[in-house]
Amino acid sequence: MTGMLRAEWIKLRRRWVFRVLVLVLVALTGISAGLLLIVPEVAPDAIEGLPHLSRGDATIVGVQTVLGQTWFPLILAVVMLGSEVTTTAWASALTRESRRPRHLAARLIVLSGAAWAAALVAIAGWEILAAAYTEGAPSFGVGDWAGVALKAAMVQTTWVALGLGAVALLRSTGVAIGVVVAYSFVEGLLALWRPFGEIALSGASSSLIGQTVADVSGGFGATSADPMSFLQAIVVVAIWALLGWMMAMVGLTYREA
Repeated sequence: MTGMLRAEWIKLRRRWVFRVLVLVLVALTGISAGLLLIVPEVAPDAIEGLPHLSRGDATIVGVQTVLGQTWFPLILAVVMLGSEVTTTAWASALTRESRRPRHLAARLIVLSGAAWAAALVAIAGWEILAAAYTEGAPSFGVGDWAGVALKAAMVQTTWVALGLGAVALLRSTGVAIGVVVAYSFVEGLLALWRPFGEIALSGASSSLIGQTVADVSGGFGATSADPMSFLQAIVVVAIWALLGWMMAMVGLTYREA
């Protein structure tokens, strides 16, 4: 297993797509930070309805904003696995059926770790701006940040699993990217529908991080259903992760059949 993990890490390092995706993630996070942190302070009348976030709310909003960029782990997973399942490379690499779960697990671990690290970089950038443009004392201590790191790992792993499942089933990188990007946007809208909101992964991700006092919508649009309890959010994330893994296993098994 160690050799498989090392091989996946080497593949990731050699692919330019990871660096590009990280740059896009940081840029989008910076734009959001500019609107929610900087604009209310330097030009308070520029956009009506934007709140002046406290230091504590700014941290929660920042973490939720970064983890809400679900396209990142989805596209990363699709591109990295899609380059193999769309050719004969995967079939030739698996000489025994019993090794398939290990190959898939190695991809899941490495890609989830990469998505997690990228999210932490983006969150750190947000926190630097929050420290400069919001008032109040930081509300997150060392233990809170350890919890954020753990929850971020759970969320990113789940979205990576869904990305792997999508490309394994569809066996087309382009089609899979289109599907997962569309779903990452539609899923947030579906969460407004209460029955789906109870099992929405985006809602569970936000509920894991916490709630804010301020309304950060700026008066535009609706908000999602009531936040889930911590236990419900954990269960929802686990179910989606299992679903992604099962989709990937079914897709890869069908590919070799």
